[in-house]
Parts: sequence; C-alpha cells; structure tokens
Amino acid sequence: MTLPLAPKPATVRLARLLLALLAAMQLLSGLLAVLFLDDIRAGYVDAFGDPDSASKGTVSAVTGLVLCAVYALIIIVPALLLGRPRQWVRVTTIVLAGLSYCCVSPQMFGGVSMASPRISSGSGGPSRTQVDQSLADHLPGWYGLANVAFAVIGLLAVTGIIVLLLLPPSAAWFRRPVVAGPPAYGPPPFGPPAYGPPPSGPPAYGPPPSGPPAYGPPPQGQQWRPPNG
Repeated sequence: MTLPLAPKPATVRLARLLLALLAAMQLLSGLLAVLFLDDIRAGYVDAFGDPDSASKGTVSAVTGLVLCAVYALIIIVPALLLGRPRQWVRVTTIVLAGLSYCCVSPQMFGGVSMASPRISSGSGGPSRTQVDQSLADHLPGWYGLANVAFAVIGLLAVTGIIVLLLLPPSAAWFRRPVVAGPPAYGPPPFGPPAYGPPPSGPPAYGPPPSGPPAYGPPPQGQQWRPPNG
C-alpha cells in the first residue's frame, strides 16, 4: 500500500523551474550562433585568409547548436522526473548540476563554450585567440555580452539547484515512508486435519424413541392369568 503524495515543497518546485531555465538558456545560446551564421563564416574567412574556411564557421555553429540541444535534453529530463519523490532522481540531478559547472563556467571567462566551439587549423594557422578576435570583429557587440550573461545566470541556476535539493524540506519529501501491505496468506497445510482430545463429561443422550414399548414374554415363574370376565 502506498501513501498519498505529500504536497511538493517550494524548494523542489523552484529547483524544477531553474532546470527548465537552464535548458532554455542553452538552447537560446545555440540558436543565436545559427542566426548569426553569416557573421561567423566571415570571421573564419578573415582569420584563416581562405574563402574555403567559411565551412569551418558552419561546422562551428551547427556543432554548438547540437551540443546545446543535447545538454538541454539531459537537463530537462530530471526536471520532469522531479515531479514525484524519487530519491535516485534527486541524487542524479545534483550530480548533473555539479557537472554543469564545466559546461557554463568557461563561457563566463570568454573561453570556449558549447554554443561557440572554435575550430583552428593547428600549426601554421591562426590561434584560437586570433579566431576569437576575428569573430568579435564581425559579430554584434552585444553577442559576447549575451553569452557571458547566459553563463553567469547558468552558474547561479546550477548553484541554486544543488542548494535547493539539499535543503531539509526537499530531503524529507524525497524520503517519504513506505507503508507495508497486508500479510500474505500461504496455501493450507497438507495432510489430514489434527483432531483434539475427546470432550470431558458423560455422553449426551438423545430423546427416547417414539411409539408404544415392545412387550416381550413374561418372566420365568409367573403364570399367565386371563383377565376376569
């Protein structure tokens, strides 16, 4: 038998909202790279000095969108599963939130992020710093600031998710008690039934038989006499 679900605490509801916000921001960050695909391609052409390098910009933008979509999917699944008190979902969400620091923190410091991976040619070609500078020259000025803002909000959201799921109201809701069901009855025992001792006291006699009594022959030594007329 299962207990009715207790009301979801505000800490769990807020953690689910932060997970959804984190997934939405990553998708938006990836979509921005696709919207400014022409500017990214021009930045790669200027950085490499080769018109054929425009394909590197396309690969960079599409790869960033795919990575952001995969990350958003990984984040949104725990947000849906947190609707019911499953302890393993809570632990998994905390672990994923901790790993998210590696995904969003480099972007805050201007490094490589999922939404804007960099492709370089290795030795003899432009460095990653030169590619970043060329992209910054072709992209709008607010583009880099938006990515940094996404990263800062993402770090705050990840920290909030971990803290909210570790608070006592959340921990108590996920550790709800389980009530045992009714006892299970097994099959009847094999063999003849066991008889107890006989009842104590005299046996019970039934009622006398109905009808006239049966007369037998007269006793010995007694002569039969006809009745007086």
